[in-house]
Amino acid sequence: MESIEKIHVKCREVLKDDIDSWEAEIDDIFKAYKKATGSHEDDLQIVEQSEDGSCSFVTFINTEQTVRRQNLDKRNLSLSNLTRKYITNQIEDRKDDMLNIG
Repeated sequence: MESIEKIHVKCREVLKDDIDSWEAEIDDIFKAYKKATGSHEDDLQIVEQSEDGSCSFVTFINTEQTVRRQNLDKRNLSLSNLTRKYITNQIEDRKDDMLNIG
C-alpha cells in the first residue's frame, strides 16, 4: 500500500502545475461569464461557430470536477499507517477479523 501512496504522490507532483493552470483557465471562463451576464451558473457550454453560423463544436464545462478534485486531494493528501489498514472484498462479518489486526 505504501508503494501505491508513493506513486500517487509522485503523480500529484508531476501534474500539479498543469492542473493548477487548467483550473485557473476554467475559473477565468466562469469569472468572465459572470461579469458579462451577472449570472452565477455552474454549468456552461462552449460553442464554436462556423462561418455559416452553424455550431461546429460544443463542449460542456462546470466547476463540479474542480471542487471534487480539490476535496479528494485534501482528503487523500497523506494516507498514513497503511500497513495497519485492513482491506478486503468480503462483506460478511469483518468486525471479528478487524479485531485480530496486529
